[in-house]
Amino acid sequence: MDSRMKLPVVVAALAVLALVGAGCGSDGGATTAGAGADSSSAQAADTQAAQASAGPRGQCGDVPIGPLKDPGNLVAQLPEKLQKYYEGLPYQIDRSAYADFRPRHGPPWTIGFLNGPLEQPYNQGVKRDVEFLVGKLKEDGLVKDLVLRAAPSYDVAPQIQQFNSLIQQKVDVIIVEPNSTTALIPTITAAYKAGIPTITTSGVVTSPYAVNWTTNPWLNGAVPTAYVAKNYMRGTGNYLLVQGQATQPTAIAGLAGMKAALSNCPDIKVVNDTPLQSTYSNSVAKSVVLQFLASHPEEIDGVGDGGVTCPGIVSAFEQLGRRVPYVTNMGAIVGCLAYQKEHKDEWGSAATASGGYEFDRIPIDIALRVLQGKGPKLNSIIGQGYLVTNDNIDEIADFQKQDGFNSANVNVGEAFPYSLLSSEDLDGYFSRPGVRAPPGIDEGEAEGIEELLGQ
Repeated sequence: MDSRMKLPVVVAALAVLALVGAGCGSDGGATTAGAGADSSSAQAADTQAAQASAGPRGQCGDVPIGPLKDPGNLVAQLPEKLQKYYEGLPYQIDRSAYADFRPRHGPPWTIGFLNGPLEQPYNQGVKRDVEFLVGKLKEDGLVKDLVLRAAPSYDVAPQIQQFNSLIQQKVDVIIVEPNSTTALIPTITAAYKAGIPTITTSGVVTSPYAVNWTTNPWLNGAVPTAYVAKNYMRGTGNYLLVQGQATQPTAIAGLAGMKAALSNCPDIKVVNDTPLQSTYSNSVAKSVVLQFLASHPEEIDGVGDGGVTCPGIVSAFEQLGRRVPYVTNMGAIVGCLAYQKEHKDEWGSAATASGGYEFDRIPIDIALRVLQGKGPKLNSIIGQGYLVTNDNIDEIADFQKQDGFNSANVNVGEAFPYSLLSSEDLDGYFSRPGVRAPPGIDEGEAEGIEELLGQ
């Protein structure tokens, strides 16, 4: 399975997560897309205040009920399974502008795709996935052409130029990895007026004319933390908090999820009032953990990694010869999956996997459903990362490409096809279920997928 670098998913600017769900980054420092461009301190404070309203609802290991900005009570109209994916979501839910959309013409359609910079391995993988999926749609007569553009940087201006170019070319739908939550709004509005829907992936745009796809950052923090607290720490011990970047709303949501899960565990002590900041870099995470441990000799039993930095955290404890605590692995980084498989008899982790191919498949599926007039019910389609624990580490490890499956690999691991959202799950987000698409996009596995994924 090909392992690819994920960038941190941020509200302010594209920085791919979910996972997942929420996101991942390189080891060379913060790899956020224009981080801080729209992440004002006021916005961050508002998000933090909203997240703080979450309260415990049970025993240690239970995921608390998180706050939700849903003035129209739209989430309650989704199937019960899907409602749970919106717990603690830091984005407002509104009715989709495409609930009654009809395309200008029937298939075949032209898809415009605005990718991120191709020097990032993650975006190279996105390009490959999209070309593979669109190739299947062409074979099935649903797509005529793919117009794919790669942003030269994470600056907003070049992406707006590319976006306007796609509108001028009269593509039928635009899928974009947004470099900003707000700067793209006028362009997305222009696309809507031209009859062109916009689907976002790996980032949420606060426009009524976008259909957003991402995994829930609050759950990406809460779910693995709750699992580690109950199943490995047995509800007691010292816990160290690491955060991606303090000013990013998505990082704030992930931290709030972690704290909400720990609020159900009165016998677990958080040892640092202010979370360590990793900037989504394994080298930075290792450095700040080493600095912390130098003045804190007490045993550390658990660590919340804040997203994609589990290998750096593990390495810090190993360098000092200290017992490696249980660590969450938000993003399912290969290095910690490999470490977990090797040490599962004495160590454990809880990873949230959004994968590469599986994550990229979903916006293509959403775009086809919108073009086929299926009618999305709301403006954001939210999923949850696939939870990897000691119970299923062997299975997910076997699914990865074995070349490079070692503790030094800081790239994101792949998730099983349909482990985020199945075809039936996606039906629940639309007024009219079902989509006609070739296997590998909406059901089954497309021919050639094994080669694509490097298996």
